[in-house]
Amino acid sequence: MAQLRCEMNIMKLTNLDTSPTSGKLFIRYYVYVGGGRRVRIDTREVPSAGEDPHWGEESSLECAVPSNPVKKAIRERGVLFELRWRRDESCFGMKAKSKMLGRAEAAWEDALVEKRVSFAMRSPLTVTEGCKPPTLLVRMGIKVRDLELREKHKGCDCEGCGWIGSEEDMFVAATAATIYD
Repeated sequence: MAQLRCEMNIMKLTNLDTSPTSGKLFIRYYVYVGGGRRVRIDTREVPSAGEDPHWGEESSLECAVPSNPVKKAIRERGVLFELRWRRDESCFGMKAKSKMLGRAEAAWEDALVEKRVSFAMRSPLTVTEGCKPPTLLVRMGIKVRDLELREKHKGCDCEGCGWIGSEEDMFVAATAATIYD
């Protein structure tokens, strides 16, 4: 087993020349954790009109995963970012569906302290001809640490917690509990 710790700081979006005048923008990103599984994370929504959108949002993901699949996923896949838009109006109090405006991927091997990720845009609304594509400024970091599995003890049925439950241990625990009552 391995412990995967992923830290992400979504900072700001630049070069979004022609954005929808109403509605909100957000970033959806996927972190691959191996074995064909991924974790989806959405940032908060910011107004799409006005200056370059700023998030300044940090997130951290920590989980225990099998060592080989996660190391392979880090080598072969990175983080998939999607720039998404959602209109302000909602129907019957429910959020409106979001529309993907662009997509970008960043490899973990390229992850430095800060990274600029350019989106391949899908919608003609969002990029005028001859302009640079929208670019997301992110800070990415990942650590994978191998975990030592504890040896399972004969008298314990709990999958290696380290507790050896003998009768003497139970007596000491019960005695200590009654003393403090």
